[in-house]
Amino acid sequence: MTAIPGKADTCVIHIGTEKTGTSSLQRFLSKNRLAFKAEGVVYPSFTGANGGSQWGFFAALPRECWQAEVGARLGISDRRAAERYGEDLIKSIDHELASCPSPRTLVISSEHFHSRLQSSESIAALKHLVSRWSDNFRIIVYFRRQDRVALSYYSTKLKTGDRQVQVFPAAGPNDLPYYYDYARIYSNWASVFGASAMRPRLYARHELADGDLITDFCLSTGLHPGGKPRPPRINESLNKHGIALIHILNDLWPATTARKVQPFRHRLVSLISKTFSGQTYPVSRDEARRFYGQFRACNRQLASQAFPMRKAPLFSEDFSDYPATLADSET
Repeated sequence: MTAIPGKADTCVIHIGTEKTGTSSLQRFLSKNRLAFKAEGVVYPSFTGANGGSQWGFFAALPRECWQAEVGARLGISDRRAAERYGEDLIKSIDHELASCPSPRTLVISSEHFHSRLQSSESIAALKHLVSRWSDNFRIIVYFRRQDRVALSYYSTKLKTGDRQVQVFPAAGPNDLPYYYDYARIYSNWASVFGASAMRPRLYARHELADGDLITDFCLSTGLHPGGKPRPPRINESLNKHGIALIHILNDLWPATTARKVQPFRHRLVSLISKTFSGQTYPVSRDEARRFYGQFRACNRQLASQAFPMRKAPLFSEDFSDYPATLADSET
């Protein structure tokens, strides 16, 4: 392996909690990569394709990534290919830091950090990897009310070919899905990087600086957003027509194993998504309340851990935008 380059002053790791505007933020960082580099900020390009997500860091960890979709997308078919990928990633970031005039900040953002690193051991493996480039860490994580995340995630699961998807997954007070158990997520990351490194934020317009995610992220990390172009806003949710079409597509053209990429199916899904973007509510108001209610204790624990000075509840409990019954949904 090459000699370790000069380290960045700070490594910012954006956990990229899914359905909290992560894709928009990554596109902004990717679109302005050169401008940021001139300011001493490196957003790696080796694994920043596909909209700017750094999901390649997940593939570079010591795990069998070739058995997951991320491996297929990166052309990783076995253990040796995974090892080569990790070596190439390290060399590339070494080079980017070495070529940066004054590397003060390394920024890494991936939604896979939220959904796939589900233990302190896997998070420690990531820390071991990125400690090559910095000794000082800042962990940025945005939390959004659980039913909102589930509603948005529903569209995503449909697009990936899930034919049995439910809006609200089964949950219980003693068996919360890790994906929505924010107290456990926060605790795992704080146990590895330390509570002082954590920068928790709430994903709601009135909670964000100037009501804007990109502005809020930049202020939280010391980046300068001024004068940098922003990507167009993309609505990744589907309206009721889009959902109906995706259901038909999934029946007629099922997605195959995660180890195979289907580019033509992916393009068709993208076309449907762009044509029929919007919002629909396939659940009732009471269903949303019940699902969210299962996380109240978890959210109170998160508040005490991550927001100890906050007096107000973390999330609004206004469910009025949901239909009272499914018959009241938009037709």
